[in-house]
Amino acid sequence: MFASEVSSLAKVKRTGFMANLSDNQLKKLKRDDVIGFNSEVGLLANKNELLVVKPQLFETLFNIEREIEEKAEKTFSNLKVMSERFSKENILHIRNIEKILEAASKNKRINKRLAKISKEEDLINALFENIESVWLILESKEFKDEFSSIKYDKESNTITITSDCIDKFLTLLSDAPYESIIGKRKRLDRTR
Repeated sequence: MFASEVSSLAKVKRTGFMANLSDNQLKKLKRDDVIGFNSEVGLLANKNELLVVKPQLFETLFNIEREIEEKAEKTFSNLKVMSERFSKENILHIRNIEKILEAASKNKRINKRLAKISKEEDLINALFENIESVWLILESKEFKDEFSSIKYDKESNTITITSDCIDKFLTLLSDAPYESIIGKRKRLDRTR
């Protein structure tokens, strides 16, 4: 047994004539009585086994969205605690940090990125403990354009979060910039 997304045929195709040939007669189909399946298989079922092919369907079936939200909130909470601690020590100030949580509540992709960071809790510590490396990345010729939306002041150790830089800030936080060992090339890991 397999299943895919289902929608009314009127949504699949608004024009044209749909009919069924039965009893040697051509009968017009009423659009509101007919459903259509798209060409992508969403899940396969065989006896007691279920294979969910589409990640979005898996997330919907098993209500993973709530778990993602909880992990994202945990990551943000840890980030805020560390930010406050290092701000008091005058090591790094992150201004408007709340914008990250606001964006996550409106954007599932940002929410997922925050949740993914929760798998590597040491990333948050690394951001604050290696601030000199952060400045090097932001100023390097290889990454300068990539992170140009991040507003920072090296002299006051301040990063200001704006709605334009949240995605780039998460890329920086997730430790995506790297230098290859053999080729010594500086790149971004786009999977992070």
